[in-house]
Amino acid sequence: MASFKRKCFYLSGFDPRGAPHYHRMYAEQVEKHGRLAGETITVSRRRTINESIAGWQVVNETAGVETDYYNLRWDDLVRTAWIREPIRLVVKGLATYWRYLTQSDWPRVLALPRHPLTTLYYPLAAMLLIPLLLILLATGLLAIALPLKWALPIAILAGVAGAIPLLIRMRALWLVRLYVFNDALARGRDFRGMDERLDGFVEAIAEALASDADEVLVITHSNGSIIAVPLMDRLIARMGGTLPAKFALVTFGQCIPLVALRRDAGGYREKIRAIAATDFHWYDFSFPADGACYAMVDPFALGEPKVVNATMHLLSPRFFAFYEADVYQALRKQKYELHFDYLRCQDRISPASLLSLTAGPRPIAESVAAFRAIP
Repeated sequence: MASFKRKCFYLSGFDPRGAPHYHRMYAEQVEKHGRLAGETITVSRRRTINESIAGWQVVNETAGVETDYYNLRWDDLVRTAWIREPIRLVVKGLATYWRYLTQSDWPRVLALPRHPLTTLYYPLAAMLLIPLLLILLATGLLAIALPLKWALPIAILAGVAGAIPLLIRMRALWLVRLYVFNDALARGRDFRGMDERLDGFVEAIAEALASDADEVLVITHSNGSIIAVPLMDRLIARMGGTLPAKFALVTFGQCIPLVALRRDAGGYREKIRAIAATDFHWYDFSFPADGACYAMVDPFALGEPKVVNATMHLLSPRFFAFYEADVYQALRKQKYELHFDYLRCQDRISPASLLSLTAGPRPIAESVAAFRAIP
């Protein structure tokens, strides 16, 4: 009989990989976590709860902890929105970047860490410069043997064709698709059924809050933190403006300023203000070296609320403290992998890692206290 029961709802970033990927990754990482912690932890097979939620059970036999882990699926919506035609993606991407350039609240944007700003605009530079450089190179080579009127159109085709695999390898096109999504969200668009999906998520979370679970966590990663704002706004309304003490929101690698600091995102900022007025705990773990997140940036401040009853905990996961030095230095050079490291087990146990919070013996407040006590 479990002495502590927990329910976790995980919302991924803008990722076309679905529940099978995240279940497999979680099971692999928690197995490593269990070995390091000296705990016997088992993960059940993945099951379908409904068309938008998959789940599995995590049992820590050593600590007497039972966790129902729910993957809140929106990967099908991501795949539907995954623009595959290169020309259409470029057109949509350029329109999106124009709106970011003209609608961003630049004084506030420039006051934030610069790494995410670089991540935002490097795909635009890559989309423009890489094809251009390849076209110029191909034109110069072809002009040796062909008249310019033939060399130029062939070079254009070759340059564009050659640029696509390079842009894919650089993750630039994935990022452009992500920014197209966030642009629609900033402008208040219902992104292909997202509103209906969020309502389904809220009902599942509300049911968990009414259960005998000792703790209920909503956990997001990356762009999932942006979705957490409308999700929490709906959840608070569904719960009559009050959340129980056993509830907490956890965001890993949050990037909320991508939407909140757009001048045309007034509706989104209103949701932030409504959330801030509600009494609950929000734990944000974002690493300063992660260029895809806004580390140590208070999401509530972005909405400029007049009333703040919620408690925001801004924390760095401090990967350097839990990896061997050589492993950490290698990780720093792999920016893409670093952004997903919030979901992995490090070389030493962090009391506040995803795995500790979902499979460990402590409630989240105690886990964070133990984390803060580490020198």
